[in-house]
Amino acid sequence: MIKASAEYLRFNTQRVSSSSIGVFRALYGAVMSFSLLRFIVSGWVEELWVKPDFFFKYEWAAWMPVWSPTGLYIHVSLTLLGAIGVMLGLYFKRSLLIFIIGFTTLQLMDQTNYLNHYYLVICLALPLMISPAGETFSLDCLWRGRPRREYIERWYIDLLRFQIGIVYLFAAIAKMSPDWLLYGQPLSIWLSSRTDLPLLGSIFNLPYTGLLMSWGGFLYDLLIVPALLWSQTRSWAYGVVVIFHGMTWMLFDIGIFPLLMTLMTPIFFAPDWPRRLLKGQLKEINENSLQANQSTTTRKIPQSMMIILGMWCSFHLLFPLRGFWLDENIVWSERGMRYSWRVMVREKMGSLTYRVRSRESGREWEVNPRVFLQPRQLSEMSGQPDMIIQLSHWVRQHFEAKIGHEVEVYADAWVSLNGRASQRLINPSLDLTRHSTATPGLILSAPTSSPLKPW
Repeated sequence: MIKASAEYLRFNTQRVSSSSIGVFRALYGAVMSFSLLRFIVSGWVEELWVKPDFFFKYEWAAWMPVWSPTGLYIHVSLTLLGAIGVMLGLYFKRSLLIFIIGFTTLQLMDQTNYLNHYYLVICLALPLMISPAGETFSLDCLWRGRPRREYIERWYIDLLRFQIGIVYLFAAIAKMSPDWLLYGQPLSIWLSSRTDLPLLGSIFNLPYTGLLMSWGGFLYDLLIVPALLWSQTRSWAYGVVVIFHGMTWMLFDIGIFPLLMTLMTPIFFAPDWPRRLLKGQLKEINENSLQANQSTTTRKIPQSMMIILGMWCSFHLLFPLRGFWLDENIVWSERGMRYSWRVMVREKMGSLTYRVRSRESGREWEVNPRVFLQPRQLSEMSGQPDMIIQLSHWVRQHFEAKIGHEVEVYADAWVSLNGRASQRLINPSLDLTRHSTATPGLILSAPTSSPLKPW
């Protein structure tokens, strides 16, 4: 993969208009400024990081602290200022660095806050950081006297296209399952809760609507990138992007994802589309001719950059596939689920009770995890084995401090996957504080019955 990337870069150093990457930078910063401002105004800083007493940590980032309320607001405000700087192109590289460090550490504070589009925001930071995105349509050029770049190497744009394209690619792969393609689940379950919508609600009540929309979502993810790459279908494809993400925004509570994908997708248009748009050349916005878009000047790419980009692209193509190496249903076990762009492919309803047993007396207590968690945290963790195990250690510490001797912690975890009957997720006879998700037999077999039928 690294060799292939190097060969691509050698033959793709033609210079193209910088205007599209400048607009991409501004929209990226604008979306994240809006998102962070909403965090503050909507009270989500309090909800996500001030109210909880317990925070789920990533195994490789257990060191990440959660600041005091004052520290949190300072942290979010600095991250917001970084995003605004990115949007305006003011001290662009420094602003992007402040934003991405601040935003990433916010995500590391509590694992229950993980969302695929937050991961995408972080992934887009490196392509932007190494690009000259701050050298056009920016205050750095207007106010600070930085030279403006009319042309950039094409691979900067293609790297951003790659980063967005893999989201759709792996989302399509994840939907190649019987639940999605044969039973229309979990989409049918979600649509059944939106039958109160005017006009569309009656359609969602029809027996095959969920199945047809599931196929539509799969075909959209599979075909949208090729349609965007081909100039003959690009305008129509972007219209579909707007409609598709407009529908997902209206139907589902998935945050900024629809807005982010809608505003980032124009990077697939001809590199000089913003300047054509400003000149009113709408008919030519989709063209991609060398005469219109490219300079004949080329610039050799350093060998070190070829290696870095080859490794970057290899990682993003191979890491999402790690779940296929496991001989298990990862939608059930959750191992390999994160960072693999498995977007909206499962609906889990969980019921969890811990059983604490004194090693000295044998006495047992039943513990509802609601005692330690906020409702949002509970809904996220009740079907995820690694989080159930992580909380078991907190429960053990709590009881050992209270009664003064060692205890064992077991879990009665029942989970319904895509409307199936509930069944045990975790072996109830294993002390969770002495095992991990890699322990054979800890995560019980996935359900083999059919999901809830849409009709």
